[in-house]
Amino acid sequence: MRKLIVILLLFFCNTPTAYSYGIWPLFFKNNNKFSLISPFIQWNDNKTIFRPLFVYEKEENDYRFDFLYPIVSFSKQNKRIFPLFNSRDKDKNHTNFFPFFWGKTKNNKSYGGFFPFYGKLLNRLKYDEVSFLLWPIWSEKRRNNDKDYSLLWPFFGWSKGENYHGFRFWPFFSFKEKKDFFYEKFFLWPFFIFQKRKIDCNLNNFEYKHLYFPFFIHTYSKEYDYKTYLFPFFRFNRNNSGYRYFAFPWPILTYEKEDSSGKFYKFSFFPIYRKIYLKNMHKESFFWILFKNEKTFLKGKKYSSKKSFLLINRFEKNYSNNTTYKNVWPFFEYASSKNSYVFKLFELFPFKIKPFYELYSPFFNIFYIAKNENKKRINFLWGLFVYEKNDNCTTLKFFQFLKLKFKHEKKINYSYNFYTGL
Repeated sequence: MRKLIVILLLFFCNTPTAYSYGIWPLFFKNNNKFSLISPFIQWNDNKTIFRPLFVYEKEENDYRFDFLYPIVSFSKQNKRIFPLFNSRDKDKNHTNFFPFFWGKTKNNKSYGGFFPFYGKLLNRLKYDEVSFLLWPIWSEKRRNNDKDYSLLWPFFGWSKGENYHGFRFWPFFSFKEKKDFFYEKFFLWPFFIFQKRKIDCNLNNFEYKHLYFPFFIHTYSKEYDYKTYLFPFFRFNRNNSGYRYFAFPWPILTYEKEDSSGKFYKFSFFPIYRKIYLKNMHKESFFWILFKNEKTFLKGKKYSSKKSFLLINRFEKNYSNNTTYKNVWPFFEYASSKNSYVFKLFELFPFKIKPFYELYSPFFNIFYIAKNENKKRINFLWGLFVYEKNDNCTTLKFFQFLKLKFKHEKKINYSYNFYTGL
């Protein structure tokens, strides 16, 4: 009891300096940043993090809430509870809360349903209207005045509309036609399929496809000719502008060229070597994912370079703003700009996904170094040991109970405090 009273007196009577105080690791305040049981709970004026459960952040005209990311993610325009609930408001007001769904079109027309019993969708799935009753027993799709009906989908179906008709008895036979626009039919799907489809209404240009699966596939028009033998192994594609694509056999040996100008070509000898050349970008990879090298050019000068080993070990440099990123997973991560850098030891999430960084990475970042123009900071075990240096002084903190401060003067000048965090 006596020791507790002494600690409380020290806590309330000792005037905190530089707006920092606390009892590490239970509680600590630094300016407007607070932490409890570091690194589990942290908050400031705009953000609250309770690791590993959730993060809540207030943004300009918006908010963000992630719970056990990526399972639950909410913002003003998008809401998701995977895999049951999904709502999007940015361009389409549509909500899924499986097996229920509902929404509104841009014209403020409502729709909804309870899958698979009954439902209606408007302006979705590339149709003006889709409806179903006890799906797959009955379903109906409409685009303009053309309608497709299905009974026991996909086995039976028929179509009707303006110059539009068809019939389906899957997988034995089907045909569908809209006069002057397209005609398609199949026998013993997917082995024999024939299609004719208008691809340019002004030029009256049609695309034709003949499929004798898997032996031969031929797709052609006035502008291009694509042939595949023994799908997907041998492919020969070309068009009138000079585009060429060859695979013999895919995916082992492939070659692709955009046009006669040579602005784009791709060569692959899988899995040993792959090269892509664009006007402003060069990419190379060796042994598939083992090593990749990418260079980007702008106006003839090198703009950025990216190298990776086993995908997750990366070295990236942007020459325009002089930034660098390096990591060797899971041992360390290093990022720098013109006058600053950050070094982290043990980074288990090498991909830059913000919620992962906020909720899970700090548990493993037991040591980091951060430096900007005027200040350098070293942190070990989430605040157990802190080293700070600026233009005026150097500060050492241990367990937030001992603080040593050295001023940068010709004459050695230092001060120390016990229970500095109290």
